[in-house]
Amino acid sequence: MLADDCRCVNGLKGEDVTDARQTVAGIGEFALIDRLAAAQVARLTAGLSPASLGLAFADWALHLAAAPGKQAELAMKAWRKSSRLAAHAVRSAADPSASPCKYPRPWAC
Repeated sequence: MLADDCRCVNGLKGEDVTDARQTVAGIGEFALIDRLAAAQVARLTAGLSPASLGLAFADWALHLAAAPGKQAELAMKAWRKSSRLAAHAVRSAADPSASPCKYPRPWAC
């Protein structure tokens, strides 16, 4: 809360408090809302621009779309891993003490 008779508010003294209040009032309520929204987006994206994140994803997707060999490789990998997971689900349903589907890599521990 800013008071006219306060000597120090958040490091501002005397006339600086009045200047700060006029600056905030001069921004306008709508611009202040924009600044607050931008600050929240910055917190959510760790300071990265949402536009640059979207462009990076689009670049990746376009490169993948132009590489049918990579698409086939990823499809085969997905098929292999999903069939391994399905087989493990069946084994685990029949025997709860079945071994894990996949062991962690030794260097990941």
